[in-house]
Amino acid sequence: MEMIALTSENRSILGPLEGLLAADNVEAYLVGGFVRDALLGRETKDIDLAVKADAHMLARKLADALGASFVSLDTERDVARIVGAIDGDEFVIDVARLDGDAKSDMARRDFTINAMAVPLHKSSLTRSEILDHHGARKDLRERTIRAVQEDVFRRDPVRMMRAVRLSAVLGFEIDADTRDLIRQSSTS
Repeated sequence: MEMIALTSENRSILGPLEGLLAADNVEAYLVGGFVRDALLGRETKDIDLAVKADAHMLARKLADALGASFVSLDTERDVARIVGAIDGDEFVIDVARLDGDAKSDMARRDFTINAMAVPLHKSSLTRSEILDHHGARKDLRERTIRAVQEDVFRRDPVRMMRAVRLSAVLGFEIDADTRDLIRQSSTS
């Protein structure tokens, strides 16, 4: 089982989060860039959370528990943000309602390296199961950015720029098929 590197700051945020989720019996997953960066051993202050619950209500509770601020990002899709600081270190938690199950959520993500999830109901995050249905860990090892689906850029054209940014920031290569999709999408 692969280990997830958590900083002490991550632990101080995730501790109250796990308690709140357990108390409310909420199915929740760490997702996206947080999981990617944790596996790469990169420090991150941005946590992405997908929940099978009212994301706004949960985010408000968590913001209160952490002494942080609550921001509604999208009421229609039920996405909220928590912004705060612990010992002067700022953090951001994006909380989104999980449509369907974790597997279908990962299929809607942009790149394989962002299409992983870690269930928060496990007893130990550092030894928790990593859900990976798209070869994300292989692409992390091979330092490759690969689109999850062919329509990824049609659904959100900003993702083309995100691929280039991630490539530069992480030092990863964009795979040939994804480069072709970017070219096709940028001319249509």
